[in-house]
Amino acid sequence: MDYFYKKIKRLILAWEDGTPNSDNIPSNYDYSRFKIIKKDGGHRIIYSPYGHLKKIQRGISELLYKNVELHGASHGYTINKSIITNAKQHLKKNCIINIDLENFFQTINTVMLNKSLKLFFPDITDELLIKIIAICSFEGSLPQGAPTSPILSNLVCYSLDLKLSELAISHNLDYTRFADDMTFSTNNKIVELQLKNDINGIIQSEGFRLNEKKYRVLKKRHRQSVTGITVNEKINVTRKYIRGIRAALYNWETYGKKEASRRYFESAKTKICRSHNFEVSLRGKIEFVGNVRGKEDEIYSKFKNKFEIINLFEKINQF
Repeated sequence: MDYFYKKIKRLILAWEDGTPNSDNIPSNYDYSRFKIIKKDGGHRIIYSPYGHLKKIQRGISELLYKNVELHGASHGYTINKSIITNAKQHLKKNCIINIDLENFFQTINTVMLNKSLKLFFPDITDELLIKIIAICSFEGSLPQGAPTSPILSNLVCYSLDLKLSELAISHNLDYTRFADDMTFSTNNKIVELQLKNDINGIIQSEGFRLNEKKYRVLKKRHRQSVTGITVNEKINVTRKYIRGIRAALYNWETYGKKEASRRYFESAKTKICRSHNFEVSLRGKIEFVGNVRGKEDEIYSKFKNKFEIINLFEKINQF
């Protein structure tokens, strides 16, 4: 642990030596802001730190990952875990409950950060604690988009995960959390209203709010999904996801990359519409199909081959 304190002090000193801010606190000039359109039509603001601050935050993030052990129920922003490992915990269940935390990063304030960092680092000095929080927070909360926010959110949620895991065990449920998405599942009968009240009570006691609009109870007779992955009989992507990839490949082959890109991002309700982003995004979606369904899957193989052929012919035609 001495190594951690030594390294963290060096990073803080590097920040203080390199920032023009007299109070050593990140300002509006240290972040660029942009909006991302959400599926419900709303938007979230992403804060992307500029060079010097980003470098320091990355260093702090790496140190934290090396020196803390996160709760086993956490699958988001966690080494060797993903939305796939998260979904697998709820495969072939009679009942699944999906819960979303409202304004997740914005809700995590400096008081919550102070409490969680003291829990993981009981020997930390107040001076060091204040400086870490100052560098990693912005306008009193965690900035979504900062390199340190994911790991810090998991530290803050450790107590939440602990209490909800204990509740799950007492009701013979499985529980996982992927960032602000929490899932409970079981093959047994449950008293839904009482369970919801118990869950909500714990969430509120930890300083968070349950998003009522996204509370879902999914029975086996319906399509069950966890973090976007279908889990009824085997983990799978949705038909809508497959149709989206198929349409993008068709448009690319038929109308060219520029028009395919426009249609692709228009359907995603985003203003970002560059051909490079289209190619990277589409390739990522195809690889995700392979990660979920398996690299030997027929649909994945067809998509991947189609992508490579279209991309190759387009490059040939440019000469």
